[in-house]
Amino acid sequence: MTTSTNESESLTDRETGGAPPGARLRVLHVVESFASGVAQAVADYVRSTPELSHSLLVGDRGYSGAYDIFGNQNVDFVQLPKGRVAQLRATRNAIRQLQPDVIHAHSSLGGAYARLVSRARSKRRIVYTPHCYSFEREDLHWLAKKLAVVAEWVLARNTTVVAACSEREVGLANRLNAARPALYVPNTLPPATAERNGGHTPEINTGLVVSGMGRISPQKGFEFFCSVARICQRRSIDATFQWIGGELDSRTCDIAASSAVEVTGWMPNSRAVVALKKSTVYLHTAGWEGFPIAILEANANGVPVVARQIPALEGMPESYQRRTEVEIAELVIATSKSYESRRRNIQTWSDHLSENNPAIQRRRLLQAYGETPMNDN
Repeated sequence: MTTSTNESESLTDRETGGAPPGARLRVLHVVESFASGVAQAVADYVRSTPELSHSLLVGDRGYSGAYDIFGNQNVDFVQLPKGRVAQLRATRNAIRQLQPDVIHAHSSLGGAYARLVSRARSKRRIVYTPHCYSFEREDLHWLAKKLAVVAEWVLARNTTVVAACSEREVGLANRLNAARPALYVPNTLPPATAERNGGHTPEINTGLVVSGMGRISPQKGFEFFCSVARICQRRSIDATFQWIGGELDSRTCDIAASSAVEVTGWMPNSRAVVALKKSTVYLHTAGWEGFPIAILEANANGVPVVARQIPALEGMPESYQRRTEVEIAELVIATSKSYESRRRNIQTWSDHLSENNPAIQRRRLLQAYGETPMNDN
């Protein structure tokens, strides 16, 4: 793995031009939003297709642990500069220097940069993974959402294929432009942790432990999580609520304190998994998502999942999703009350997540990249 802050340092060692017969397919990932969830997804894509040559053009979102997720994978990293215009220019320069066979654009800004400075054509595919379309955000003004829809509609014309991370995202892509194929490329976990463990459930020794995970932000629903904690406290439920990851500011610090929610702060993934395994229930409170990797991690580690009901979880078990804080508090209590209720939860989620495995992800990525036919399921 190599890292550079200058695009000319790590990209010029490859010849320009499309991949000749027998050569490794060159994939350039444009990842302006290089934070935990997207970084994990891209690392999984790289891990699923090790025979391809992967380079990453990444933005700085203040999450240093994003690089660690890639481990020892052979990947070139190039840091995007600050500023939107400079990032757009750097994207254009990187594409000119590397001449990739596939540009895989990630999230809204990465998708915009790649599709504004390059054209999809027969010898260069542009693959787009939204990781949740921006117009799905609940914190945007309605006018901003409308503008985001228009932008995505225009940019969809310059897209070879949408590699969506959920079936819902496939449907949204088809509504934007039915003439461009959309393919469901499921999020997954590394092979070492991808095996489902439906037979294990954590024992309750010192009371109920409810965990959330991720950044502390409106998108992740930290305040929603704290509200559930307060409801359980008012009902005299013996429970510890912990948030794995994130950093508190003065406002969220007050909210956490008033809700008796413990916040671990950012930690390496290995330590986060240890904290997750100690949970009686994983509570997913995000208000909008592409498809949450945290739910995969919880299920793979034998932790029951209760989730806030949002469009991204369409097709997932409705019996373990609720809309309001009160409903979710009741479901958390019901799910944790016995070994059998926890075991049933884990098995139900495992059944619904059966398609989220590395083999299917690899097959569909190769289809999106043009290495195998799209109808080869």
